[in-house]
Amino acid sequence: MLRFWSPNDNPFWKMDWKKFDIYNAAKSVLVTLSLTIFAMIFAAFILHFAYPDPITFGLVLLAIATLGHLIARIFEPETPSFHAESQKGTLDFLRLLPFSSHSLFIARSFPAFAFRLYVTTLWLPLYLAPFIIFGISTASAFCFAAIIGLSSPNAILLFAMCLNPNLMQFYGWQSNFLLAVLMVAILPLRVSDSFKFLMKIDIFVILFLFGSILLSKWFPDPEFSIDKWLPFYSGSLPLLQGMALLLFASGIAHFDRTARWLESPKGMKRLVFVLPIAIVLFVTQGILWGYLKQELKWQLLDCFILCSIANFVLSGLLFWLWQNWSWAEKSVPTKEPSDLLTETFALRIVTALMPFVGYWLSGISSAQLDFNFVNFWLLLNFVDAFNLAVSRGISLKVLACWRISGVIWLAFVGAFPCLALLSEKVLLACSDKPISIPFGFGDRIG
Repeated sequence: MLRFWSPNDNPFWKMDWKKFDIYNAAKSVLVTLSLTIFAMIFAAFILHFAYPDPITFGLVLLAIATLGHLIARIFEPETPSFHAESQKGTLDFLRLLPFSSHSLFIARSFPAFAFRLYVTTLWLPLYLAPFIIFGISTASAFCFAAIIGLSSPNAILLFAMCLNPNLMQFYGWQSNFLLAVLMVAILPLRVSDSFKFLMKIDIFVILFLFGSILLSKWFPDPEFSIDKWLPFYSGSLPLLQGMALLLFASGIAHFDRTARWLESPKGMKRLVFVLPIAIVLFVTQGILWGYLKQELKWQLLDCFILCSIANFVLSGLLFWLWQNWSWAEKSVPTKEPSDLLTETFALRIVTALMPFVGYWLSGISSAQLDFNFVNFWLLLNFVDAFNLAVSRGISLKVLACWRISGVIWLAFVGAFPCLALLSEKVLLACSDKPISIPFGFGDRIG
């Protein structure tokens, strides 16, 4: 990774920045930083006499710092697009470089990332002041600065929507959490220019985020705010740290999908896609587990069973959603199901073990586990690993032969048998203890 930092080892420093004036851009960033500091000092002086409320004081300072940071990002270099290179016919030249597809993506994106990291480092002290006023940990300030400074405009826009107190006021924090999960699912799909129109509306991103932060002041008792702590297993998780983890997962998924679009990975790089899915499962399971246990007062065994079902469905959906259905070579890399078993087994091993992570973090004793359900759960994941490999292999062959754009739906045909195993009657037959029907659909049975 360190070799990509050096301009001598990374050819994209000079190639992509030939027309980019780094000195004028840095000068513009420093001018914006100075104006932001002056605006924060002036606002602090006015608010000290007009609105001595510390919450208003901190929110205004945070909004000014965020606004200045997003304006400074206008001066950053444009992130290179492999899709644009493909349309210009220069992608084949890039693929001749002595880089694997994953290394090529890192090398190409590193110069622009380094500039964003430089700007984020300058703005970090400005975020620390309002976060100290709020009494929020500095780790959350680091997460907020990283989200604003290192994420794409698409991610910042959706992050602002997740912070929107209007949604919370009417539907509760659960709706914001579901929106965050949807955000992490769709953000990695930007391999093509399908979200290109969002990249051109930075000013709307700024205004939306600016308004979302300030609006939280005008609600008398906001249940969902920037310092919200969400239930997480047996404890709690700060909102900003959870959002940073989800955005980090979506970034890794986008990185892996782009690398797979360039070239089919080999060796252990085939398993990179498992890491973002594992992060998403860990965060979503933790929040669901904490909500069921702490707010709905469910038994720990019921939490284990429902989180297992949720993990099975969510991991399968992300697996199919984040798979590539187009490639740079314009040809479908068909594979036999046996060649896909390594990837599908890795996915289902993570899915099968994740509920036991919740079991460990929640302090369930082994005597409380329903071993009939555990055996069924492990068998289900074992069988579905073969099912995913066969379904994916068939989908690729159909796509190669008939070019069916909706071939992804063939995956769900193969998933029906395994999903049917999760029905209420099958779970009841496999369980020797009472279980609860998820989300209150029916009375307690057993």
